[in-house]
Amino acid sequence: MPGEVCGQHGLSLQGERGTDSALLASALLRLERASAHKRRLLRALTRAAARGPIAALAASAEGTLALWEESPLGRPELDPVWQEVAAANRALRGATPERLRRACTEWLPNPRIADRAAALLLDPHGILGCVAAEDAFLESRAACQRAFSPERAAAVARRTSDFAAALCAERKALRELMRTLRAAAPSQLEIRQYGFGEISRTIGLEGSPASPFGRPATRPAVVYKRLAPFPDAASAERYKAAYLEYNRRLRDEVGIAVPEFGCRALRRSDGRLVVYATQALVDPRSVAKELLLRASVEQAVILFRMVLAEYRKWIRYNREQAQFGFEIGLDGQIPNWALHRYEPGAELRGDEGLIYLDTNTPMMRHRGQDCLPIEFYLQATPRLLRPLLKPLARSILDRYFRPRTIVLDFLGNVSIHGRPDLVSPLLPLANAFLRDEVGDPDSPPIRPEEVRRYVGRDVATWRLTRSLRKIEDCVQGKSTPLATARDIYRIYTRPIF
Repeated sequence: MPGEVCGQHGLSLQGERGTDSALLASALLRLERASAHKRRLLRALTRAAARGPIAALAASAEGTLALWEESPLGRPELDPVWQEVAAANRALRGATPERLRRACTEWLPNPRIADRAAALLLDPHGILGCVAAEDAFLESRAACQRAFSPERAAAVARRTSDFAAALCAERKALRELMRTLRAAAPSQLEIRQYGFGEISRTIGLEGSPASPFGRPATRPAVVYKRLAPFPDAASAERYKAAYLEYNRRLRDEVGIAVPEFGCRALRRSDGRLVVYATQALVDPRSVAKELLLRASVEQAVILFRMVLAEYRKWIRYNREQAQFGFEIGLDGQIPNWALHRYEPGAELRGDEGLIYLDTNTPMMRHRGQDCLPIEFYLQATPRLLRPLLKPLARSILDRYFRPRTIVLDFLGNVSIHGRPDLVSPLLPLANAFLRDEVGDPDSPPIRPEEVRRYVGRDVATWRLTRSLRKIEDCVQGKSTPLATARDIYRIYTRPIF
């Protein structure tokens, strides 16, 4: 940090323009921190008990060392305070007026406010003038401290009131300057990627200071899930309506909690629309996948029971809606859940509640027809595969409407994300749930070898689709053949998570 460098090594004001601004900011921040020391000196120099010794030193050239050390000017315990004040002043006095004025212009985009800030620094009674006057006094006091003489002590004592007045003026101007800098210094937005799925990429806009005096960096309250561009406005509107309806039904009718949601569309230069599904940001530490990575078997069982309770709501809702020919799909993998009432470091009790995160793929069917064209769900696949997969897409989507496949997918996902040891203790719960909630006598219980086969197929599919995407990028000129070969090698030789 610039302030730490300033404190440890002093301040060098040589360098490029941007370096000047950073170092000057560091000097001002250090001067602000030294205000507490200056306030202490001001109280020590102006209180009634100090006036007598200081006046005695100023009145006569016969002042003694004992009288000097009795006054706040020479009291030994105040030496560190005097030294810190002098060091903070030196950090700022190395700047030329031109550099200070230029720094104000860089920090503050509004010319009027920048001029006011420069005036607070550079006016005859501004901060720089006050600091220069203080330093002249501090140097004479330090010289007397090193080599005491009655004449020097008298000269220092006679200038004490001027030093106190400079302290008051400088502290007042510095407070106003720092308020101006913090209120008017701009903040900038930076894009942070939180993750990516098969169809979307999740980003957030984080505020961070554009100057050293900007407000502290803030985490976004909302994340944006960016989908592939839509060819026309009608397609985008159809998606937006389906997305909002899917979230509403999950929350209000199924009873599964979802983050606050919304939808926005932006038009690209080529005329196509990019849709951003918006969600309230949950604490990344509360995501179930992160909890599972370090969970004991007992904690994992509690978490799985909570997930099964959400599956139960979904199964019963679809059963009730069957008479109307309507059903909802669910992607119930472990990364798609987060704790609603998250307490960092606390043991799970089972009553924290879960939030379902993967709501940007609206899986709804009415009388067997998907709410969105099948092409939307194929966006996750490389273009090379889409003609082959389109006839199979319906059967692929079916997995998100079948309870047994969803439970199997959850167990496989637990294994893929680094906890294969949890599959065995969770299997009895899974099979008991399927038996009690689904009750299909033709559906056999899930066995460990079935989970292993499922994981193998899932990993192989993931690697194939990623490799084909890399090849597609190479064909389109987005990547070189060598880089593509290197990427594919990594896809097949490294863990997928």
